[in-house]
Amino acid sequence: MMRYDRQTQDLLKDIAALRDANDRRILSAVARLKKTATALNDNYLLGFTYYHSAYGKYYFRKNYGGFTDDLVRAAKYLVFTDDHEIIARVYNFVAVDAHMRGCYNIAYNFYMNALEHNRLASGNAHTLRLLNELKIDCYRETGDKKRLLESLSEQPAMLDAQHAMFAEVFTYTKELVRIDNDLRNAQLSVRAENRELQIRAYHDALTGIANRYMLTKMLVASFERAKESGAMLGITVLDIDNLKSYNDTYGHGAGDTCIITVASEISRLAASAGNASASVFCGRYGGDEFILIYEGMREQQIARHAREISEAVSNLKLKHENSTLTGYVSVSQGLYMAVPDRRARLWDFLLAADKALYSIKRAPEAKRRKTMGIAFAAPQKPVSGESGTDSRHDYEEPL
Repeated sequence: MMRYDRQTQDLLKDIAALRDANDRRILSAVARLKKTATALNDNYLLGFTYYHSAYGKYYFRKNYGGFTDDLVRAAKYLVFTDDHEIIARVYNFVAVDAHMRGCYNIAYNFYMNALEHNRLASGNAHTLRLLNELKIDCYRETGDKKRLLESLSEQPAMLDAQHAMFAEVFTYTKELVRIDNDLRNAQLSVRAENRELQIRAYHDALTGIANRYMLTKMLVASFERAKESGAMLGITVLDIDNLKSYNDTYGHGAGDTCIITVASEISRLAASAGNASASVFCGRYGGDEFILIYEGMREQQIARHAREISEAVSNLKLKHENSTLTGYVSVSQGLYMAVPDRRARLWDFLLAADKALYSIKRAPEAKRRKTMGIAFAAPQKPVSGESGTDSRHDYEEPL
């Protein structure tokens, strides 16, 4: 390439780069080179030009007739050059492409001359099979029956070599398929494990509802939304009554079953209460305690939903012979409902609901039956400062 001027050398490099990048601008670059090659009447430049012209017509213009003509010219000019790479490229186009089936003589002569001058690797079964197929197609097209029969008689030996090559390829392909399947199975396993970890991270292992970690995230998010929008926020702390005595009487396995059953009923009611503008979220805080978060609901709606929960748990008719109220499993609830102002803290809501819960659990049985085990907390205004409400609360019966 050094015998050409600098401009021609740069153009050759540009064309090779455009070919490797599969860039259609190769067509205009080849047109510029063709003028220089024609003027110099240089075999290598002409062969290089026609090969890349064929490349451009094949990939970008789908002009298979022009592609064939240019490739035949490229083979003619390049067969006696010393550029091994482009010789191999031209041979592959001539011998393999379906549009060159009538060019056996060109392909064979080109291949043998290149092989004789050590410009291609030694012949192999695959190459010889391709050449023989080209030869057979060529004789079919020209109607040369004698040579066609001779070529067909050479097929068994070719087929033996072909079968051996195919057996090797098949074995290699099977191994690739096995490796690919192993990788896919490993990826599926990792995804399944990740999903399981996500479920465990956010869900309670015993009941399947939201765990304390997820509950905390939802409490913070709900509180911030209500504070920003000026909407009503309700928080309930719910407790299964006398669970310790239930465990002592029926065993801890039965106690776990009781927790699961109550959690399922609370979760069902929470899901059914949600709509486009309101939501109820529930989670297990720990032990026999649960927390419900009410968003987008009025006080009367929250109170009605709390009563529905108490009724639904009572209607489960889970026998509890040590219950002082009904002889069945029941729950107590402490609720706090308010629109958070700028001084409000999430802790104030939780503390108010928790105090309401324990006030109703300490209340006389008559009051507990009357209120269905539900107490509502009404916070006092903060005494001083901006640190939030204080911890003193009055308690009211359900609305």
